[in-house]
Amino acid sequence: QINTAFAESLSVTPQTLVGTALADLIHPDDRVYALCAVRGLAPGAAVRDLYCRVASGGRTLQLACNLKRMQNRGILMIARDVTRQRDSAAAEHEEKTEQIERAANELVADMSHSFKTPLNVIISSLNLLRTKLQMENADGFAKDYARFLDYADASSYRLLRLITNLVDLGRAELGM
Repeated sequence: QINTAFAESLSVTPQTLVGTALADLIHPDDRVYALCAVRGLAPGAAVRDLYCRVASGGRTLQLACNLKRMQNRGILMIARDVTRQRDSAAAEHEEKTEQIERAANELVADMSHSFKTPLNVIISSLNLLRTKLQMENADGFAKDYARFLDYADASSYRLLRLITNLVDLGRAELGM
């Protein structure tokens, strides 16, 4: 027996489905999984909430099926159309994923800005110190610390380049 509402949801008549093999209705990607569950049923055994897609009449429905193997009478299948619930759950999951990605990108952009500001101060201070050294002509000071100033200067610019790359990456991810 075929439920009229089920047949209509597939855009076919109940008479069209009578005698149709279950495998012919199941979406090809779900077929092996569903058939293994059905073939493994012993007489009197049941499977609850077997999720599979059914394709018919140009539509694909997502079904939650309860199956029971009857004593020498085939399989009784009760199917519920859960397409809307599954689609809305998938859309909700996708929206949450996008929100997380946006938050992560904003965090990277904020962190990059937070690092960039003090580095600019360090670089400016180093440049000011170097200028002061040149103006005062303090030979002893310059000999002892010039090498360390060069290291600090080079490292600061290296960090600034890395952070600029992070900012650019964040902007690209945000579509800016």
